Amino acid sequence: MKSLARVRKRHGRCYELTARAMISEPESDSWMLVHGGLGGGWFHHAWIELDDGRIYDPSFNDYTPADQYATKRRAVADHRYSRTEVCALLGTTPNYYGPWTDGERRAAAARRAAV
Repeated sequence: MKSLARVRKRHGRCYELTARAMISEPESDSWMLVHGGLGGGWFHHAWIELDDGRIYDPSFNDYTPADQYATKRRAVADHRYSRTEVCALLGTTPNYYGPWTDGERRAAAARRAAV
């Protein structure tokens, strides 16, 4: 991930780093940002589903086939966001990268509809 290549401290920044990648990478129009949990949903986390069937995890800075990621990390997705949705959410919740609440998602959807 080019926009995150120089990031050294990654632990605890998954929401921020996935959002940064979604707004900075030109290919992100075809990706999905995922908020969910690892360890069967126990540990809140964010990752990106790429259009080639892989998962990019910014905390580990690695690319893994989706089925292996789900099995290895026991990943459970709660919400998926397109680039457009991420931009609207970031416009609604400045300097906050998630996880977003139902109210924040509704406000972002209203913001998108108004444009």
